[in-house]
Amino acid sequence: MEQYQDQPAHAEKIAYQQRLLQEDVVHIRADISQVSTEMENAWGEYIHLESDVDWLRSALQAQMNRTDISQQEKAELRKELWRMEGRAGGPELQQ
Repeated sequence: MEQYQDQPAHAEKIAYQQRLLQEDVVHIRADISQVSTEMENAWGEYIHLESDVDWLRSALQAQMNRTDISQQEKAELRKELWRMEGRAGGPELQQ
C-alpha cells in the first residue's frame, strides 16, 4: 500500500478489495461453524439411531430364543433380523 501513496485511486481499490476479502473470510468462518454444528447434530442422531437398532436387534434375538413360539414365527423373526442387518450394512446390501 505504501508504494501506491502517490496513486490514491489504486490504494483505495486495494483497501476495498482487502475489506471484501475480510468479509469473505468472516462468511466462510460462519459457514464452517454452521456446517460443523450440523455435522455434530447428525452424528448425535446417528449414534442415537444406532443404539435404537441395537436395542431392537437384541429384542428380536430374545424373541427368537423363546421356546414357546413356533418355527414359523422364528423364521419370520430371523427374516426381520436379516433385513435389519442388510439395512445396517448399507445400500449395497439392499438390492
